Amino acid sequence: MNSLLPMSDEVTSGKWITEAAGNIFQIVQDNFLYRNEIINRFIREEERRFVVAGKGMGKTLLLAYKRKILEEKYRSASLFIPKDNPYVGSMIKLRELTADVINYLKDFDHCKSLWLLAIELSALSQAAQSAEPSDAAWVHKWLVRAQDDLDTAKHLYSNYHPKKLEIICYLCQQATEKALKAYLTQNDFAFPFTHDCRKLCLLCAEQENSFREFVDDCVDLTPYAT
Repeated sequence: MNSLLPMSDEVTSGKWITEAAGNIFQIVQDNFLYRNEIINRFIREEERRFVVAGKGMGKTLLLAYKRKILEEKYRSASLFIPKDNPYVGSMIKLRELTADVINYLKDFDHCKSLWLLAIELSALSQAAQSAEPSDAAWVHKWLVRAQDDLDTAKHLYSNYHPKKLEIICYLCQQATEKALKAYLTQNDFAFPFTHDCRKLCLLCAEQENSFREFVDDCVDLTPYAT
């Protein structure tokens, strides 16, 4: 629903605006708005600054009205950006800004560039978070490391004299711990942060009972964990 509102300096010429743009925020009034609970909450709660809707639904008109009431409340203490534009920018304490910065922020194109940068940084941060390895990747990583530890333990046992038993037992404990965690991950079974192979083995046994025969061995290996 596009707005059909006369501009104050254009009434006599018969011109009407059909988009909520320009300096409409200077003349927008409460009775211009359709009101429901969602709109009332947006207007009432100051931390709400974003509107998502299809074209022609009155987003800019709503933002213009919210900016108007916020400016009336905080004009003496805050800077609203950009200047003469019906968008709700962040309110910034004036005493923290220099005159050059204030003038920069009042410009719509400068504000738009900053908003775009903020959106891009937000998207990049979300992409980085979503790039965590999948469960399958974790299972593969656990198993590869477990095999490396086991191979190293075998090499030390076969080739070093006197045998470095403490290091060999440590590597066996590490191989066992990682293999158990791989199994739990593959089966979508949450496990605590622990080096206790007995505890991990018992969790595996809840999925597959045959793990119970290894519990005593896990008890012996756990003391060699870091």
